[in-house]
Amino acid sequence: MTLLVAAVGASCSSDSSPAGPGSTVLTPDRIGGAWTLLTAQTPGQPQTSPPAGALFTVEIAAERAAIRADCNRCSGLATVGSTTVTVGPNLACTRAYCSSSPFDDTFLQILSGESTPSVEGDTLVLRADRGVLRFKR
Repeated sequence: MTLLVAAVGASCSSDSSPAGPGSTVLTPDRIGGAWTLLTAQTPGQPQTSPPAGALFTVEIAAERAAIRADCNRCSGLATVGSTTVTVGPNLACTRAYCSSSPFDDTFLQILSGESTPSVEGDTLVLRADRGVLRFKR
């Protein structure tokens, strides 16, 4: 069974705008590859780590996103601009019940849509009105 997750895209200010000293323009090569979720944060709430034993990842390659939301898998379009990353916003997902619920739904809601990314070393942060996701390589 497939679930369609839709979210309205929104953008925020960027830590990696192309202007200014020391700033870095993001590229598909820089964002591409596999990232493992460290924390998720919805607006007005503290950062939360994924439940013990649950795995949440996103991999962006060739304008596609492959996502693991614990026991579910999702896929959809992914666009990397110089100051934004857009995943979906429509994702095709399996719909198994995961023991990490409702964290898995929160993760997908924050991830789906346009976000403002920043990359520092092996850490990727995606920020949007929907919340903040922090990943590591």
